[in-house]
Amino acid sequence: MAKDWKVELQQLMADLLATGRGTLAPLGNFEVVLKGARTGRDPSTGAPVTIPAANVLRFISLPEGASALTSNAAGKQSLSLEGFGLVMVQSYEAYEGRNPQTGERILVPAAHELVFRPDPSLREKIAAAPPVEREGEGDEAD
Repeated sequence: MAKDWKVELQQLMADLLATGRGTLAPLGNFEVVLKGARTGRDPSTGAPVTIPAANVLRFISLPEGASALTSNAAGKQSLSLEGFGLVMVQSYEAYEGRNPQTGERILVPAAHELVFRPDPSLREKIAAAPPVEREGEGDEAD
């Protein structure tokens, strides 16, 4: 039987909006971070534009998250969480790389990691939320 995520998602949303942090066990941790204002280019005209500062959602997958997803979702490689987003397993094949310090050839092993794509409605809620001040932030000594 597949896991029912509804209650956990409600708790996660409450945590994110209240404290800026939350966990969706066993998949990973979420954190609201303020992405600073920056400049970019308008894709249609190429003209320079200023992109305002905004809250964004950062996802940090837990090491056991990929195997937990496939076991809870009946072997599927993705899990769609209505109104929240899509969590999927991204697979990377093994390849030959080089050690940048020595130039030695090394084999980089195949890997699986979780990737999160937020739902547009979640992205809007996070962007509209006020910045969250956390303990230890803002009181840095010079």
